[in-house]
Amino acid sequence: MNKPHRTGAPVVRGADARARQTLDLDSRPGPEVDWDEVQRAVEEAFSQLAASVAGRLPGVRCRPGANRSPAVLLYAYSVFDLPDPPDADPIVVGVSFKRGANGILVRGDICGEESGEIYWAPSTCRVLVPQDAGGVLLAGRTVATLLAREVEMLMNLLRRREPV
Repeated sequence: MNKPHRTGAPVVRGADARARQTLDLDSRPGPEVDWDEVQRAVEEAFSQLAASVAGRLPGVRCRPGANRSPAVLLYAYSVFDLPDPPDADPIVVGVSFKRGANGILVRGDICGEESGEIYWAPSTCRVLVPQDAGGVLLAGRTVATLLAREVEMLMNLLRRREPV
């Protein structure tokens, strides 16, 4: 059993000390994340998706965007829409970055803009990374690239949209 140290905190020894050290290293903030750079990386992947869809589905519109708030460090997205039917729910492809207890949670999905219905959110598009500039950038780029590969899915969703 660990005995209290002079400060009253228990002295951690052996396997407990190694586990504690690992946890401390994983939760320690790294270099400051450049959220503008992360946003650009996500937008780059989504612009390739937009070009692929536009080349195969005439009339598609794409509006990139991003939001930041105290709860969501960054939500970078692109909204895809067709002119007909005009009152159909646009499709959003997006990546969110939220602070978690042990790092930054990076999540990507494809959903309805107004309905909020999630059409695709695989576990491969959910990553918890340490708060490290390089790790966050790589995770954001990777998740956005995985979403950007779903050209056929996005085209099918756009073709079968219903009015909301």
